[in-house]
Amino acid sequence: MLSRSKLHFLVFIFSFLILTRFNIDPDLGWHLAYGREFLANGEIIRVDRFSWTMAGYDWANSYFLYQIFLAFLFEHFQLASIAIIFGLIAASTLWLLLPKKVNLAGALLAIFGVGLTLTNLAIRPHVFDFLLFSMLLFFLSRGWHLKTRFLPLWFVFFAFWANLHLGFVVGLLVLGLFLFFNFLEKLSTGGRLVRKSIFGAMVMMAAFLGTFLTPFHFKMWQSIFFESGGSVAWFSIAEFLPVAIFVPVNILYAVSGLIFAFVFFRQYKSLKLVWFWVAALLFMLPFLTSFFVLFWAAIFIFISTRYIRFELDLKASFWSKLPLWTSVVAAAMAIFFNFLINIWESATLEQRLAKDLYPARATLFLKENDISDNLFNLYHWGGYLEWQVPQIPVFIDGRMAGWKKADGKYILADYLAILKGDCEVARRWQIKTVLVEAERNNPCFGDFREVYRDSEAKILRKD
Repeated sequence: MLSRSKLHFLVFIFSFLILTRFNIDPDLGWHLAYGREFLANGEIIRVDRFSWTMAGYDWANSYFLYQIFLAFLFEHFQLASIAIIFGLIAASTLWLLLPKKVNLAGALLAIFGVGLTLTNLAIRPHVFDFLLFSMLLFFLSRGWHLKTRFLPLWFVFFAFWANLHLGFVVGLLVLGLFLFFNFLEKLSTGGRLVRKSIFGAMVMMAAFLGTFLTPFHFKMWQSIFFESGGSVAWFSIAEFLPVAIFVPVNILYAVSGLIFAFVFFRQYKSLKLVWFWVAALLFMLPFLTSFFVLFWAAIFIFISTRYIRFELDLKASFWSKLPLWTSVVAAAMAIFFNFLINIWESATLEQRLAKDLYPARATLFLKENDISDNLFNLYHWGGYLEWQVPQIPVFIDGRMAGWKKADGKYILADYLAILKGDCEVARRWQIKTVLVEAERNNPCFGDFREVYRDSEAKILRKD
């Protein structure tokens, strides 16, 4: 029988191999541009200076600390090393989610839960959402939200989280649910109701006030309410789409829901009601947008590894367990070799950029020929351009999904209209340079002259 410590280590290794993702996220570039500016000049960028369509836009950057950390890593490490660092952070989170005693069934469920996060985690701020939300579950499971001495913790914890990613809103919601259920419990028992209610309100207030301790203060919450998505983004950006459309994650997701239902109906007497409602809420949220999957994965691992009570008897005959061992070894080999291939493909930044189909050579052409006027670029290339050639303003990037122009319309809507061939919108913007995929054709740019082409991209100019 494998020892408990060995099982924890096994989960960590498998999780590390799964969660170490080497791909360059489309948002990586503009995160680096912001972080690089702060490290170089100590300046916090408060208005947009990277686009020409929304220049001067007042935006609350909710990734401040993450961007500094990211820029520091890129100054001192290669891409593969950075991916490994993020993989280690994500995998280490499992130590918070697993109980002190976990059986083999629990270990396999934990690895299964990790698989749910594949669409969310890479070199992204979401890694810190996964870590901090897992810390929150750890705190709540130990009742720290009910203890006076931990009151300052909530202010500091949420202040730190608010400077990393907007996922802190989910954390506030979960903390609020725990405090509310504690209030209901005291209401039913009549024990120290007023005192506990006041303290619960103080905990929630401390956490909420902590979210204002950012360079942007109240502007952060304005951004959450008015810029997080928008009607166009909800149907156009992959991260805003529901989990149901992503294969095979949607299959894993459905199975995880069935497993949780099994846990609840078998252990409903020992599972506190608040955990059920929190889990139910987090299971429903990804049907709105897949971003929330990582929060569901965290609580799925946390609950399933504690309440599923069956053991896998490894002392039975070898032949009876051959299918299990074959599956585990095959999965381990596949994950490990995929890890090695990714390291090979990410040995240099240039290799990885080519693998992920970024227009590296076309961007160099723009820079060398000083072409920077009224550029139309693809949405997922905007961040890369800001990273590599910050002196060339872009049409759009990943920051701008919820940004509105002076007329109240989304800039993303104009971008999508041009992409679909709405030439009237294109004429209004007076586009002079186009950077798109090599094989993409658009009637709006039919009179443009091709000045550059390679296997990934082409550049068109208006004479």
